[in-house]
Amino acid sequence: MALHMKLKYIDMVGKDKSTPRYRRRIPTRIQAALGREWFQVHLRHKSGAKMIAEWETIGREFDRLVAETTKQMKSEDNRSPATLWRDAILRAEGMLDGVQGLDRDEARTIVAEGLVKQGEDPLVIKAVLAPNAKAPEVTLLDARNIYAAERVKGDPDKTTRLERHVSRMEHVLGPLKDTPLVSLKREHGRKVRDYLLNTYRKKDGKKLSVDSVSRELSIMSAMVSLGIREHDLEGKAINPFSRLELPKSEGRKHEKKPPLPDEVVAAVRNKLLSLAATNPDLHLAWRIMAGTSAHAKEVAFLEVQDVDLVREVISIRANGLRGGLKTGSRDRDIPLVGDALAAAREAIQLAGEGAVGSAPLLPRYSRTRRSQDSLSAILKRHLENYRTDDRQTPYGLRHRISAKLRSAGAEQIVIDRVLGHAIEDVGAATYGGIEDRLEVDRKWLEKALAVR
Repeated sequence: MALHMKLKYIDMVGKDKSTPRYRRRIPTRIQAALGREWFQVHLRHKSGAKMIAEWETIGREFDRLVAETTKQMKSEDNRSPATLWRDAILRAEGMLDGVQGLDRDEARTIVAEGLVKQGEDPLVIKAVLAPNAKAPEVTLLDARNIYAAERVKGDPDKTTRLERHVSRMEHVLGPLKDTPLVSLKREHGRKVRDYLLNTYRKKDGKKLSVDSVSRELSIMSAMVSLGIREHDLEGKAINPFSRLELPKSEGRKHEKKPPLPDEVVAAVRNKLLSLAATNPDLHLAWRIMAGTSAHAKEVAFLEVQDVDLVREVISIRANGLRGGLKTGSRDRDIPLVGDALAAAREAIQLAGEGAVGSAPLLPRYSRTRRSQDSLSAILKRHLENYRTDDRQTPYGLRHRISAKLRSAGAEQIVIDRVLGHAIEDVGAATYGGIEDRLEVDRKWLEKALAVR
């Protein structure tokens, strides 16, 4: 007894209705992009295992077409010409492997003819007919993609920064996909440098600082270096962003963002307290920052369990809210003293007795990975009404703690521990045990902030 199986999307066409055809409606959302409503392919085999294998291959091709078209419509396709060619070769080989009973050259002709009728991508047709054609040059887009895969690894903040750098590079050099790595010259690097230094303006109309340009060029340099190395172009391509000459920096970071004066800190605190009825998280964040050296990115992602009111300590560390988000400072425990301790107690009280340890301490500013930007922006806006120097920003709260500790006579190791700076002397950082170090840091903070 013969076994019959009905294959989905197959109908019979031709004068005698003997030719099987795979016919499937293309999703409405991508019909305009493809310029057709139906996906149709005539099968070469009419029965048996070979027909089933061909039907499965065509089905996979339909799924790929839908997925790639959707991806392109969302502007997510960042494949370089070299990658597109490699993908086309793989697709072509897969199609040819599905052809049975013909030699490779005959199969190429038949498959190519079918692809032309379907309106397939010319690059895929070329890969079917001429797989040994010269591959496209490796470009800046290849360098960008491998840097994203190997260094950025999907991190949202790093991805945002990389795309910002790439967009500025493209503004000067044109689309990355059109710039082969082997064509790069020092002139390209100088053009990008000069654009960043002299032409580009931030949203507030100001130029980028020399330090910002230096950091941006270092990312571009790392991207190109990785692309050259991973694509085996050492000795064939140069890195035009390496060791570019830059003007002298306008000054050290602490000189550009001076410590906030006590009267300014107090004025902002009082203003935020007046808004506490509608936004208690804002004044709590300011008070904790003012007394601990923690900055907005650290405070925004604090969890309830990061505040230990028994030991009177706040822990700056990776947690469920912050994850692996880098803050620029070492993870650390900071003693809570004075108004910062009072603010931490109020925050725990607001969280409620039933709050689990992983609950956000300041829920308004921990909803997304970009929440700290909102916190920083709002604090900066309030500070602008009271500051005495246009260089003053909320980050000046950290410099205030540093300056007060130094004026009180604290050793540099204490200042570095509190602020989370790198500590080269491991022995100085670990000697005496955690609790002993915390007590030393606590006494200096109390003295620096004149806590009674």
